[in-house]
Amino acid sequence: MGIYNIISFSMDCPVCGTQISEFQTKDGPGVFDTIEFQTVDNFHAICRNCQSFVEFYYSPDKEKRNIGDYKIRIVQLSKYERN
Repeated sequence: MGIYNIISFSMDCPVCGTQISEFQTKDGPGVFDTIEFQTVDNFHAICRNCQSFVEFYYSPDKEKRNIGDYKIRIVQLSKYERN
């Protein structure tokens, strides 16, 4: 397990609708701080209900970002990857 930061963001899972609020990133200082999503290029979480991996990634101007500027990727983990 590596050091990461918690992202201050929550959303409904795009697959099952369960709220996801445990987003994290390895971007930034990596000291288990809670930081805003606008300060990083990549953050992710796994839905506790359906085990989908939800990842946001971005590149341009950080100061003008909002959540709509990020692309989202969702990956359904097989039952073997869930544990």
